[in-house]
Amino acid sequence: VLVTVPNDLIVVANGKLVDVVKSKSTSTWHWRQFKAHAPYLISFVAGELLEASTGTASGIPINYYGFPGDREILQHSFSVTPAALEFFATWLDSTYPWDKYSQVLVQDFIPAGMENTSVSNIARWLSHPPTLSATRLERTTNIVAHEIVHQWLGNLVTAKDWSNIWLNEGFASYLTALFLRKQFGEDAYAAELYRMAEEYYGGHGSGDQQALVMHYYAEAWETFESSSTYNKGAWLLRSLNHYLGDTLFQRGVREFVERYAFGAADSSDLHSIFERISKRDLDWFFETWVYQAGVPEFEVAWDYDDEDEQVVLTVKQVQSGKRNIFVSPVDIDLVFKGSRKRKRVWVSSKEETFRFPTRARPITVLFDPDVQLLKVQSDNYRFGELRWQLLHDRSRLGRVHAARNLSKRFYGEKRTVKLFAKTLVNENSPFVRSISVRTLGRMRLPAAGNILRRHFAVERNLMVKRTVIDHLSSYPSEEVYQLLNEVIRKETQHDLVATALESLGHIRHPNSYRILVKQLDRESFRDGIRYATLQGLTHLGDVRALRVSRAYMAPEYLPHVRLAALNLRYSLSRTDPTLISLLQKLTSDRDRNIRRRAWAILGTTGKTSAVLEFIEQALKSHQARDIRSAQQNALKAVKSRIAQRKKAKLIL
Repeated sequence: VLVTVPNDLIVVANGKLVDVVKSKSTSTWHWRQFKAHAPYLISFVAGELLEASTGTASGIPINYYGFPGDREILQHSFSVTPAALEFFATWLDSTYPWDKYSQVLVQDFIPAGMENTSVSNIARWLSHPPTLSATRLERTTNIVAHEIVHQWLGNLVTAKDWSNIWLNEGFASYLTALFLRKQFGEDAYAAELYRMAEEYYGGHGSGDQQALVMHYYAEAWETFESSSTYNKGAWLLRSLNHYLGDTLFQRGVREFVERYAFGAADSSDLHSIFERISKRDLDWFFETWVYQAGVPEFEVAWDYDDEDEQVVLTVKQVQSGKRNIFVSPVDIDLVFKGSRKRKRVWVSSKEETFRFPTRARPITVLFDPDVQLLKVQSDNYRFGELRWQLLHDRSRLGRVHAARNLSKRFYGEKRTVKLFAKTLVNENSPFVRSISVRTLGRMRLPAAGNILRRHFAVERNLMVKRTVIDHLSSYPSEEVYQLLNEVIRKETQHDLVATALESLGHIRHPNSYRILVKQLDRESFRDGIRYATLQGLTHLGDVRALRVSRAYMAPEYLPHVRLAALNLRYSLSRTDPTLISLLQKLTSDRDRNIRRRAWAILGTTGKTSAVLEFIEQALKSHQARDIRSAQQNALKAVKSRIAQRKKAKLIL
């Protein structure tokens, strides 16, 4: 790659820097990629960049690039890079394959990160100084590690076509979770698995109905937007890891990397390697889990047969649509006082009954106790069984399953509220405590709100404290107002203050507007508090904030602040005729997030004929993919509004 730029700019690209030739006003940077790689991984970044070199990891030069003045931010945000490079090289038993590893912070970057060969681009909004919370570092580490995994699985071995892109993203997501476990512990690992599952489900149902191997798509980018690609891919690798065991699974991945290095592979190649390594038939796994959409939906019920002295377990698969039956081994734990017995069964039919001889009735029977399968599960467990699982199960994800089951089946009962209060006191895992907080928050019962308010005073984990403050927004009261106000006035952790500001808007206290407006001038890293204040004002819905929205949409403010101000303006003046002209102007804004948002709002407001003409005219010009997509969505929204009005006239 040869790039000529003004002398005050730096260029970072793939491979090795061969030469920089300077003239009076320009410099030509020559970067050369010596080893084969896929063309979509070619990249260069040019700008007024600060370089922070951190030496080497296993002999590989490591460099960070960011904005002037960002040295401390760079070194903190990317601090796990050497450890991640060494972890993955060891886990994969494969030397880092490229000449160097650089990371570049990029402003106005669409994805969180992009794994270009030997040089990853990372969105600047992910970076932060060490003064911010450890939770921020975990989030940034997730992206940093994910792009590093890709240097092997994605770059060294590339998916043969876009249909198989899950191989790149599923491996990167799963191995990142393993690194998070090493770096931050079991709690971080469980939380990451839970996050991916929730993102896959979309909060309900059996999730994104796309198979991992997507043969039909209009454009390649659609394969990346399927939540299956990352999240289901990672979970299926976890399931396969559990079935084969760590040793065989790791051997299979290592051979996959070695065999297809500097080349391309697809799902059938991975299938073949795992079958040869394990000497097991894996058709059931790939046919039902990889090539079939969705996940199984299990209905599980058990009882104890006193006469025959056996546990009778019934498992039904109730998924609808065109999905076939899923086949899988499933662990079953029979739990007794002071002991448990593990069994393994194979589910392969629409309805099956399994019998386990035992002389005594178990306390409970756990289906997939370590939560190795991505699935939807409903069961007939009694309150006492779920209580035992929430308080005593050794699996964090198992305890979370119990929490969710309790909130669905015994919602609003006094004993449920008391049980979650006890969990907050006794639970050692911040992740499980945060799930308990969310459960209490959704109950919207005065007793649950009081428990959350009291727990805030004794909670020491910042993530859990933020979750408490967030969910207290469901409990507007004078006591909650006083607590939020105290956090805003006294707390030094800006992330916690920001959450309190948003909750203060939600509770709509008479003093909320006054306190929020006062915080607009408070200094914070990249205006995080100002942004949260504008969000809080949006939740509040006080028309006095219109002047605030106009002021903070000015070009001198940071893009995310301007975006929050735009959302505030839209929430308060949807019928204001001047809003349309403002939105039309913002569709040409310098910031692409504001451009996208302006198009989205245009589809929902204003005189349909004028907006329709404006959008159709814009679609005639060339635009980046994300902007074109926003324009097309706006067009659909306007046409839907027109159709609804015509239908309403016909009814009248």
